[in-house]
Amino acid sequence: MKTIYIDIETIPSDEKPSLDSIKAPANYKDEAKILAYKEANLEDEWHKQSLNSMKGRILCIGVACDDRDPIVYTDLVEFDRDIMGINEEVLWVGHNVAKFDAKWLVRHGIKSGLSFPSRFN
Repeated sequence: MKTIYIDIETIPSDEKPSLDSIKAPANYKDEAKILAYKEANLEDEWHKQSLNSMKGRILCIGVACDDRDPIVYTDLVEFDRDIMGINEEVLWVGHNVAKFDAKWLVRHGIKSGLSFPSRFN
């Protein structure tokens, strides 16, 4: 069994959300206050994309296999190619791999060669 230590780093998309996509609190009735709230929260909403696999981007993937030196991938195709080349069972190790890293990798097309247990997908 191969042990792979993994961590992905994510960032927001290139496009900031529109002001229309930001919801002001329901008790805001004044249009000027609603607009001011949306403008004040635009940057925060954009940064939150880095935690949403449907909106953000993968910046890089840090990987260390067994006792080899770690590699940092910035190219998802290269990462996928290298992972597909593993022909043995893999133990994936990392912080929150099941709920964060695996979800991002699968949603960004990295499926082949990943032997995450089905509960990760």
